Amino acid sequence: MRTQTLACFLGVASVAALDVTPLEALASPESARLLVERAQRARESGRLDESLTLLQQAIAEDPHPVLIHNLARLLEDLGRFRESVEAYSRVVRDVRAPPELRARDLASIDELGSKVTKAWMRISGGESVRLDGRVVHPRRLAPLAAVQPDDEPVAPGVHAIELDLEPGARRLTFVDAIIGRRIDVDLSALRWGTLRIPSTVLELSVDGFVLLGRLSKLLLTPGEHRIHAKLPKAELDVRLLISEAKETLLPDSVGTSLDLARVPSVEPPNTPSSVLPFIALGAAAAAVLTGGIFSIKGAASRAEADRLVGPSGFLDSESFEKVRALENDAGASATLGGVLLLAGAATLGLGALLLALGP
Repeated sequence: MRTQTLACFLGVASVAALDVTPLEALASPESARLLVERAQRARESGRLDESLTLLQQAIAEDPHPVLIHNLARLLEDLGRFRESVEAYSRVVRDVRAPPELRARDLASIDELGSKVTKAWMRISGGESVRLDGRVVHPRRLAPLAAVQPDDEPVAPGVHAIELDLEPGARRLTFVDAIIGRRIDVDLSALRWGTLRIPSTVLELSVDGFVLLGRLSKLLLTPGEHRIHAKLPKAELDVRLLISEAKETLLPDSVGTSLDLARVPSVEPPNTPSSVLPFIALGAAAAAVLTGGIFSIKGAASRAEADRLVGPSGFLDSESFEKVRALENDAGASATLGGVLLLAGAATLGLGALLLALGP
């Protein structure tokens, strides 16, 4: 039973013709054997993610090179090319792997060389599809075919996918592409919320992507989106929460009162962070000026006390009290002036830093 299970799973992975007998695998625990059987059934029914999880669990109990080869093939089918190459490399380095299997996996590594250095995308679920404004020709997904002519090499990062519906209506979603992976996008399987667009909108962008043409309805994936609309006499910049449950109406003017039940989130007003550097610089100038005044006052009091003492240094009781008051005032003024000057210098540095960093 164990030999039949592994041979069947190996055949699904396109290596049955190698005539490999995984002798070491025969000693695998019963739980690993059951996991392999479940992974095989999930793979045959197209549930590749489930099959991957089960196969990884089986390998954790029995890291046989044949099972690792199957893992590499499954990762390749899922478009996870970098991880697939790593799994193939494990088989090539494993001395237990049959020579035919090692040669096959070495060839697979060479074939995937161009895949691991780029990001890839495969789109299905519609006829008139554009990727970043460029027309592509999607076809039905074929989960067991890892390389198809319609795989699109794309730059890593976020990309916009548009699907035209009836006139004036369109679907829009965003996908993050990663180097060494293929992202499969089935537009018919995604969830959508509706944004109604007034006829007064001349130009529309969503999350920084400019939509060409006049639209009355835009379907977006649920969540918060930043909407920028150009109107005849103004521009509107808001954040709207798009929901499957109800349609969201884009305001047709800047002064429109937003229905919070339909538009749960609106762009908050700009914060006055840009004026903070100037506030800090103004406070620094005031502190320095005040500190200078107190320092000058303290120096004047000290000079007056020295004048009263005179060269003889002899004072009567009245002059002594006056000199002591002047000296106390001079000391307090000098201390306060010094503190204000230091605070002003520190605030001046903070203001300069904020000004350099910008808003």
